[in-house]
Amino acid sequence: MNKLIINADDFGASDKINKAIAFLLKNQYITSTTLMLGMPNSADAIEYVKSNNIKCVGLHLNLSDGYSIINNKRKLDFVVEYNNLNLLYQIKNYKFYLQEINRQLEYITEEINISHLDGHRHTQIYPLLLGPVIIKMKKYNISKIRREYTYLFSQNLFKRIIKRYIFNKIKNTNTNTTDYFFDLNYFIENIDRIKKFKNKTIEIMCHPSINNNDFNTLMSDEFKHIKEYFTLISYKDL
Repeated sequence: MNKLIINADDFGASDKINKAIAFLLKNQYITSTTLMLGMPNSADAIEYVKSNNIKCVGLHLNLSDGYSIINNKRKLDFVVEYNNLNLLYQIKNYKFYLQEINRQLEYITEEINISHLDGHRHTQIYPLLLGPVIIKMKKYNISKIRREYTYLFSQNLFKRIIKRYIFNKIKNTNTNTTDYFFDLNYFIENIDRIKKFKNKTIEIMCHPSINNNDFNTLMSDEFKHIKEYFTLISYKDL
């Protein structure tokens, strides 16, 4: 049977998001979450994990929103869409972002046990950052990372080359990841095809907040029925 990880991103981003994720964790609608630092409710999210002994929590590496962990007066402004690599901007701020990555990992592992890593706006797999991210993960005994988005249709050659580089980089460093990665809506839209996979591990990401679409979808009868075709796991089980 195929295995399914349901991960809620952005834990710590706001009070509404925190309440939604706490509810979904408590009632087992999701199997893990990833926590953002430098955000208004990051401290509350950390306290919730500690108080409730939550076992599968990852770092949602944040280089684009809120404030730096190194300098809490500096806004994080690495606001680059995933398909716009903007290498000049990355190079200009490269040293700072390497320091920020290390500090976020250092800070979060001092507070709670971390099972895996992903990134806000997928910055963990930007080609210029992926290698250093993996090196710094290993420094803090984290060996599991979210892979690149795995579309079920063919993309242009450039995107295929970049995605192949990302996947090979992950595998060649003995870093664990899933066979497939989708967002919640794409997963549901393509569920008939996905159900035909054989013995694969799949991660779906969601962004729940109180009464938003992802929150309601996760609790829907339709999604409950879909989950019956999978064994639910977390990153701890990879």
